[in-house]
Amino acid sequence: MSFNANPTTNLTLYYNILEYWKTIMSNHPSIAQVSQGDLYSFDNDEYPRYPVGNVSITNVNFSDSLTIYTIQLIVADKIKLKNNESV
Repeated sequence: MSFNANPTTNLTLYYNILEYWKTIMSNHPSIAQVSQGDLYSFDNDEYPRYPVGNVSITNVNFSDSLTIYTIQLIVADKIKLKNNESV
């Protein structure tokens, strides 16, 4: 996917890419909270509202004129155990 919608924002920069996707997820009416980074280090106490959106850049490849990011977007609800207890 190529992004040229806003020529004033340099979307080849790592943090601009993160902010771009976090803004989209934050503006979605069904997502209560947005985080970034490794989902396995997700803090349930810091983000008690669900559903949660998470943005993670998993890989970056550089060429002469391109920066190619591999991005993982996750939207998740709170986990419940079989006995209906929340984790």
